[in-house]
Amino acid sequence: MMISTYELTRILNRPGYTVLNGSLPTGTVTTPRQKESSRLWASERDFARAVAAERDIRAVLQPEYRLLHHVANENSHREPGVLAGIPDWDWPIARGGYHGFRLEIKIGRNQPSPMQIAIINLLRAEGHFCVVVWDSLEQVFELCEAYLQGELCYGGLLWECLI
Repeated sequence: MMISTYELTRILNRPGYTVLNGSLPTGTVTTPRQKESSRLWASERDFARAVAAERDIRAVLQPEYRLLHHVANENSHREPGVLAGIPDWDWPIARGGYHGFRLEIKIGRNQPSPMQIAIINLLRAEGHFCVVVWDSLEQVFELCEAYLQGELCYGGLLWECLI
């Protein structure tokens, strides 16, 4: 079920979202990293809050979204049992031949660390769909919807190619 334009606009006008000229700013598949001047979020934490808020809204109509969760590994060097490099978001549902969905979010010019890239490659080898998204809440949920539908190609490119 789709959310009406009115409802979406109301949601996006809440704190944590940016609406420009009545629409969300979008990233592109071929150039996912945004210029520093177009940064939408003050921090990755702010971006994560927006992802969580949108997840909560979608979970009302699509129960699968209840399982999309943030992995608290920001202080991996301090906490026992916390693994450095694990992607920010985990969605433990199987779709399209994958065991689960893993999402790393970045803002501005931030890049995945070598440890994050190594872990993402290990997760992919184990059958997980993994992707990195820069600055775009819209792109995060386009990916989520594509994953739910098993439609993991966009414009002829596999979404996985974004790292």
